[in-house]
Amino acid sequence: MNPFHVTTEIMPNSDPKVLPTTLVSIYIDEQFIGSYERDYSAYGASTFIPFEQNGQWYALYSADYTATRVMSLPDCRDLGGEEQSSLGFCPVEYYVPRYRIASRHNIETGATTEIYEFDNADRFERSTAVEDQGYKFGPWQYLRTALVAGCYWGDDSSWKVEVIDLSQAAVGVITRDHRFGYFMLPDNRALRDTFDFSDWHPDSPTVIVVRQEWLDLATGERVH
Repeated sequence: MNPFHVTTEIMPNSDPKVLPTTLVSIYIDEQFIGSYERDYSAYGASTFIPFEQNGQWYALYSADYTATRVMSLPDCRDLGGEEQSSLGFCPVEYYVPRYRIASRHNIETGATTEIYEFDNADRFERSTAVEDQGYKFGPWQYLRTALVAGCYWGDDSSWKVEVIDLSQAAVGVITRDHRFGYFMLPDNRALRDTFDFSDWHPDSPTVIVVRQEWLDLATGERVH
């Protein structure tokens, strides 16, 4: 399980013309291990998310509101990532999907059945029932793909969803793309509640999504 969490504190600027910043303090269980200052007064907690790869913990974080970077944990060392850019994608929330494999071996047929259970799916609520059927759960694992909600400076101010490749996060390399196209996050809905991984499988990585659109009732055409 993830042992890391953060607290945030708004830091007013001595110059009233300069926006306040956010002090993000990182803890492992209840022990303070580090901090960084985010140059924006909001989304300090939602732009820090730990994930594990090969027994080592990392985190996506956004100290500069126009960039996403990756740090190692628990030493809180910056490994690399995006650079500050006035035209950058401004993150407001990250989500790294987490899953575990439930497997059951049929002695009579010799076949093994596997279920991929994500921590935000309906199957997670039926864990007891799955265990009653003889399934055994493996350890929690994180996908090498993260989701990020945010916007580009000067656009229509709605939250868009893009994808971050974490396959090289251990060496501080992350890449982001908008493979879903113009994907608008529904109002007041968290990323983890927007993507349903119930049908996901390594051979068929399908997800069910909820998105927000404006449609012309008369023509059915998309307005934006």
